Amino acid sequence: MIDANTLFGFWPLRRADISPETLVSTLKKHKLKAALTLSTTGIFADFQRGNEETLQVCGQSNGMLLPIGTIDPRRYVGSLEEIDKYLKQGVRVWRLFWEQQGFDLDLHPLTEILKRLAERGATLQVDATRRGDPSRIAVRTKPFGLRTILLGVDGRHVGELVSILGEHEQLLVETRRLADPQVVTALAQRFGATRLVFGTASPLQYVSSAKLPLEAAQLTDEQKALVMGGNVRALLAGTGA
Repeated sequence: MIDANTLFGFWPLRRADISPETLVSTLKKHKLKAALTLSTTGIFADFQRGNEETLQVCGQSNGMLLPIGTIDPRRYVGSLEEIDKYLKQGVRVWRLFWEQQGFDLDLHPLTEILKRLAERGATLQVDATRRGDPSRIAVRTKPFGLRTILLGVDGRHVGELVSILGEHEQLLVETRRLADPQVVTALAQRFGATRLVFGTASPLQYVSSAKLPLEAAQLTDEQKALVMGGNVRALLAGTGA
């Protein structure tokens, strides 16, 4: 099992232990083989320093932690070079924090960033927690065919997801907040299990609550294996949908 959504470092205004040690301990407790992760320094301070910390921590984890890169398009200068630098070091998944950093998806520097990620065969992660977010992200990433994982979608987004997933084949959906197993089952049946990804937002969020919808969903063992790690492996290998 591979967790597609974790982080480590610090989180403003919240007393939570999200150290690398706590993250690794949590993964082992829940028998997760590996996790994609990043340093929160890249969110709240400096993305270049954050990427350095991410690679350092991942390099010391014996393969348990896999790096996610991040870019802040508000500070566009050097962004494309940053992407190329870390792609050469094997960072295949990148994340934007438009909610925390307060930029709009229409920001023009983001166009070049999305284009570069797509050209290099990378995968993007983006929070899509508000109504309309999945649609905005779908439209923004479609011109580049950029594989994009929608994070944080929940029951309020079901109609929106059903509407856009057929047309926007570049999109995948994190199952963490899809609390109803029937929703997970329906999405897998309609669009294929290759469009779903297991993530937890650990250690900020509980792993168990993210696993429950998948464990109770009416999926075959093969489908569950794809959602719980197979799809992430394919993305990392550059063979994902």
